[in-house]
Amino acid sequence: MVRREYDSSILPRVEEFIRKHDLISAGDGILLAVSGGQDSVAMLDILCSLSEKFKANLSVGHVNHSLRGEESDADEKFVLSLAESYGLPFFSERVNVREFAQKQICSLEDAARRLRYDALERMRTQASCQLIATGHTADDNAETVLFNLVRGTGIRGFSGIPVRRGKIIRPLLCLTREEIDSYIINEKLPFREDSSNVSANFTRNFLRKEIIPRLRERINPQLAHQLRQTSEIFSDLVEFLDNYIEEKLASCARREGETIILEISYIKSYLVFVQREIIARIARDWLHEPLSFQQVEGIRRLFEATNGAFVQLPHGLRVWKEGEVLVFEREHLEPLASQTIELNREYEFPGFKFSSEVCELVNVSFDADPYVEFVDAERLRPPLVLRPWLPEDGFYPLGLGAEKSVGEFLADAKVPRRLRHLVPVLESAGRIVWVCGYRIDERFAVTAQSTRVVKLSMKILSQGSEDKDR
Repeated sequence: MVRREYDSSILPRVEEFIRKHDLISAGDGILLAVSGGQDSVAMLDILCSLSEKFKANLSVGHVNHSLRGEESDADEKFVLSLAESYGLPFFSERVNVREFAQKQICSLEDAARRLRYDALERMRTQASCQLIATGHTADDNAETVLFNLVRGTGIRGFSGIPVRRGKIIRPLLCLTREEIDSYIINEKLPFREDSSNVSANFTRNFLRKEIIPRLRERINPQLAHQLRQTSEIFSDLVEFLDNYIEEKLASCARREGETIILEISYIKSYLVFVQREIIARIARDWLHEPLSFQQVEGIRRLFEATNGAFVQLPHGLRVWKEGEVLVFEREHLEPLASQTIELNREYEFPGFKFSSEVCELVNVSFDADPYVEFVDAERLRPPLVLRPWLPEDGFYPLGLGAEKSVGEFLADAKVPRRLRHLVPVLESAGRIVWVCGYRIDERFAVTAQSTRVVKLSMKILSQGSEDKDR
C-alpha cells in the first residue's frame, strides 16, 4: 500500500466545518453511523478526537443489511469491537433488505437506504441521542451532483448532499476520499472493505471508478472540493428560493380537497423562472408528482390557451384551464387490460394511444422523447402484447448491461410507488421490449447492423379531443 502524505490540518478543518455549519451544540448526543468502511471509521476516530471540544456524547450505531451473509456478520462484530476499543456504547440492528425490496418492489440500494435510516433513527432514540452522524465525503457529494447532472436536474440537484437534514449531520463533507485514505493509513486505523464496492455495475461505482478519476486527471484535480463549494452556493440558493416561493404560493394557489387551484393572473405577473418553480412545487410537494421541464412548460402554455384546454400528464394527473384558473387534479386510473399488438396500427386506451410503424433505418430520426422509441424489427417475434407489468418481470435496460426487475427499475426511476402499476410494458414472445415511457430492452436496440426498425409511440390524450405526443 502506498503511503500518502499526511495532511495534519484534517482535524482543524473538520472542526471549522462543524462550527461553520453549526452542526453540533454543547452536550449533544451523537449516534455515529459506522459500517466498518474507511469513511465511517475515519469519522469515528475524528469525532472522538474532537468530542471534548464540542462536549459531545458519542455512541456507535451499526446496521446489518444481511446482504452478504457471513461477511455482513463479520462487519457487525468488527464495529462492535471498534466501539469497545473507543469505550463507546454500541447499538445494532439487523434488517432484511432483500425481503423488503421484494415486498415494496424497489431496488436493493433504495431498500437498504430506507431501512438503514429507519434503523438508525430507532437506535438514536434508544441511545438518547439528538443527532445521527454519517461519513459522507466530498467525493460522495461529487458523485451525487454528477449523477443528477447527467440524469437531468434543476438547481436542487446541484445542491448535492445536504450538510444537515433534520437530525442527520455529515461532518466529513469537507474531506475527499483521498484525504480519508491518507488519514486511515497514517493513523493506522483498521477497517472493513465492502466487496460490493468493487463492482462497476452500480451507477455510483461507475462514476467513482471511471468518470471522476478522468475528470480529475484532465480537467480539475480539485474536482470534489470545487463541486462541494458549488453545492453550498446552490444550497443557499435553494433555501432562499424555497422561502420566496412559499410566499408567492400563498397568493396564487389554494387547495380544495385533493384539487389545487392556481390563479393565472397572479402567476403570470411573476418572472418565468418563478412561474416554473411554483408549478413544480405544486406538483412535487402538494401532489407528490415530480415534473420534467417539458411538462412544466406544457402547463405554462395553458395560461394563453382557450377555456377547457388541458394537459394530461402520466399517472392520471391532469391540469386544465377553467376561466382564469388552472385546476390540478388526479384521475383514478386502473391498469390497462392486456392487448395483442399488430405492427403499423394504432390502439386507443384510457388516457393514451399506442402505435407502431415499420420503417427503414435511413428514415429514422432519434430524439430525447421518452414516449418514442426505435427497436430492431428483425428481433421482434409474435405475439406482441401490451400489458401491465408483473412482479416477476425482468429486462435488460439499455445502457445498464445487466438484467433488472421492472419493479426495481421503476423504483430507481423515481416513479411514485402508488403509480407504478399504471406503467405498461410491450412484450415480444414473452420478453420485455419496452417499459413504456422509460427504457427499451438492449436486446431489441437498433445497432449498426439493423436495416429495418419499428417506431414505437405513446400519445397521451390531451388538449381536449386532440392528441399530443409526449
